[in-house]
Amino acid sequence: MYDSEQYTHCPSCDTSVSGMFCSACGEKVVVRDYSTWNFLKLSFGSLTNLDGKVFRSFWFLLIRPGYLPRVYLDGRRQPYMRPIQLFLIANLVYFLVQPLTIFNTFNNTLTSHMTRQVYSEGARLADLVNEEVDAREIPFEQFEALFNQKSTTYAKSFVLMIVPLFALFLYAAFGRTRRYYVEHLVFSTHFFAFLLFFVFSLFLFLYSLGYQLTYQFLLGDLLNRQPEGSFLQRFVQLTNEHITTPIFIAYFYLAARRFYAESRISCLLKSLVLNFAMLYVIYTYRFLLFWMTFYSI
Repeated sequence: MYDSEQYTHCPSCDTSVSGMFCSACGEKVVVRDYSTWNFLKLSFGSLTNLDGKVFRSFWFLLIRPGYLPRVYLDGRRQPYMRPIQLFLIANLVYFLVQPLTIFNTFNNTLTSHMTRQVYSEGARLADLVNEEVDAREIPFEQFEALFNQKSTTYAKSFVLMIVPLFALFLYAAFGRTRRYYVEHLVFSTHFFAFLLFFVFSLFLFLYSLGYQLTYQFLLGDLLNRQPEGSFLQRFVQLTNEHITTPIFIAYFYLAARRFYAESRISCLLKSLVLNFAMLYVIYTYRFLLFWMTFYSI
């Protein structure tokens, strides 16, 4: 059955219309068409438009640091995805790719919380966990499995908290520009979308593949023959822990130059300082994630 009828009022808000779109709510109101062809055309057209926005947004996020938050605040939002949409897509990709890498930035295991973090010893997490395991009278392995499962679930959404935290540091660093906090929040959202998608997902995935092959065929036997804590072992560990630092500094510098329009020296110094601020934000996130997970088991 085919039926085609011209709209005179918007089907969503009932406003009188005379063009292709409702002036009040933006609904497309030209023709009521129930043909199969129109259904397919509208469906694939929307999908293509969405794909175009996704590709265009991530492409500009990569090649023009600081451009997307700038045009978003200028009001040019139709060609690109919104900041939170970009972040959520990048977040999804990260948690799909992360198990294929040798890095675990946003979801640490219980053992890592207890022994390998900057807050592990000061907060006496090992003693706390061991006391909890003894009180429950269960094997540590069972408690750890429960913790790691819960932590993985929470991390996928809790990672969003790093954005407003880092925006506070941006507000402090660039406060003299008299910008609102929400402007720093927009910049922070785009910045971490870049980190999640291009650095923590794609770059670290490729790095992990190369490292695993190199370790297997070249470094494995050599490192195993080195004494504990040797220079070579410390160098490899340091490289793995800080491999993303130069990317962070370079990208942040370019993005800040375009977005905040400050001098080269100012942006460079703030890039170096905010690199440490990002580490503080990540460790704060991990610490809070530990307590959230620990008290929910």
